[in-house]
Amino acid sequence: KKGCLPPSSTQICEGKGFNKGQCEALGCCQFQGGLCKKGSDFVCAKREDPNTAKAQCSDPDTCCYFSCKALELSDDGETMGQKGNCATGCTSSVTPDINGMRHWEVYLMKNGYYAYDAYHTYNDPDEPLKISGSDKNMYNRCKNQCFTQIKTSRFLLNIRKNGTLATKTCKWLEGRKYAKQKRVCMKKNISTQGYEHASIVCPDTCGAFSSDSTIFG
Repeated sequence: KKGCLPPSSTQICEGKGFNKGQCEALGCCQFQGGLCKKGSDFVCAKREDPNTAKAQCSDPDTCCYFSCKALELSDDGETMGQKGNCATGCTSSVTPDINGMRHWEVYLMKNGYYAYDAYHTYNDPDEPLKISGSDKNMYNRCKNQCFTQIKTSRFLLNIRKNGTLATKTCKWLEGRKYAKQKRVCMKKNISTQGYEHASIVCPDTCGAFSSDSTIFG
């Protein structure tokens, strides 16, 4: 439906060869005439995009001020920059922080950060990000929130023919060969019954693979 967050129920339900159990387990599909189709009475949630910085922040005093999808590591993990950093004064290609502000040329480092053509320490009372909380180290806060995976965390691998869920741990994924990791990380199953797909649950392993060519199903 117009205004719903992607993927659409048509993308999720149709043309995948789901049986009745798999189809109904998705929650937004209906099984008719031997085929899985989008649910006629399904109303998608007009909710906030879960990938925004605000949606991912549970406590402004401890969370990362940027969307995890808007950050990338460089310099062997020593620097964390905004995707879309363009030039002095440029904010058109960066996403808002938790306060709705777009900052230009932000690079987080372990002891401070670079933004607005100047270096700032995290305890600087005049620093432009206006970080709250007792621990103002935004590099550590974002690293812990966005770039750390828990080996025992489970993700949705697929939905079996009987409608039950097949889940795996990040530790299992770490032990797979490169081609298998890529396949799993780029296969974006719909999140259901509290389980999300590998690219969300296991960011350290899946971070090497682009989400631009994500496979649905």
